[in-house]
Amino acid sequence: MRGYAPGTLSIASGSNTSSALDLRGITFFSIFLPTLDAGTVRLIGSYDGTNYFDMQDMTPVVLVFGSGTGNFVMDGDYCARFLGCAFVQVKTSVNQTAARTINYVTWRGT
Repeated sequence: MRGYAPGTLSIASGSNTSSALDLRGITFFSIFLPTLDAGTVRLIGSYDGTNYFDMQDMTPVVLVFGSGTGNFVMDGDYCARFLGCAFVQVKTSVNQTAARTINYVTWRGT
């Protein structure tokens, strides 16, 4: 199916990793982070939905956002690096003291 599709991921209270976003067939996506407990945040990618890995650039440096307390968008340029993965999850550097709902938008097609 072509077009725009919004959705949500969740991080359980006491956890630091979200549910997975299935990227198979996706051509673009952005993630909108809610208020988070202070720390950093990054995406981790998977080829099979079970084994997840940090994304590194050529230096190799792990690609990490300084989250502060959240409330920002992971832009499409950052997210585009993960389109070669079948799945991604949001991972924070600290366990969250409350459940978090993370919004995203995806686009299928050209």
